[in-house]
Amino acid sequence: MAEVTRLNNQSVEVFPDAGVITKELSQCIALTGGAALVADYGHDGTKTDDFRGFCGHKFHDVLIAPGRADLTANVDFSYLQRMAQGKVASLGPIKQHTFFKNMGIDVQPKVPLDKSNETSIRQQLLQGYDMLMNPKKTGERLNIFALLLHQRLQGGRNQMNVCQSKRYASPVAGFSELVWQLYLSLDILPFGLPRKSKQRKHISYIAGK
Repeated sequence: MAEVTRLNNQSVEVFPDAGVITKELSQCIALTGGAALVADYGHDGTKTDDFRGFCGHKFHDVLIAPGRADLTANVDFSYLQRMAQGKVASLGPIKQHTFFKNMGIDVQPKVPLDKSNETSIRQQLLQGYDMLMNPKKTGERLNIFALLLHQRLQGGRNQMNVCQSKRYASPVAGFSELVWQLYLSLDILPFGLPRKSKQRKHISYIAGK
């Protein structure tokens, strides 16, 4: 449950366990490498008073029928950033639909849609895409946040530009804009675009424009 304190007649919601987990993850990443990816409802520290209850998929008074409802509060990602204590770098939060767009979700569904002859499967794919990307559904509601090594953003030891003898930082997937350059007609096209015939597949992309 969230810890709720009151300052100047304003509620401040803090989840202590989230701070402890973030500290442990940060230390582990700093010592052994790797990264952490967090997806949840939340904000960047700009909202308060969002502690609430849910029962039967409906809002529920948190003081009525204790133990019968789910109690929740949105994640304060700025709090997680502070709890990392500078041991690791952080990226985000960014909206879920932006993250998946950067990961190429507008292109990937085209292949299974083309190969599937079953209407039910095609409907499932389209409904799944809509749930993930629609701003009125989870597209705007969920946020993506990452913890990773500082060196990952600065360019690791083995990341060398073949044209220049210096280190460079490659973009982090999902957090950098993905630009698709489409040449002639493609066998794979961005989601929803018409397909042209008698043209070969030729896709190149640049991450982190």
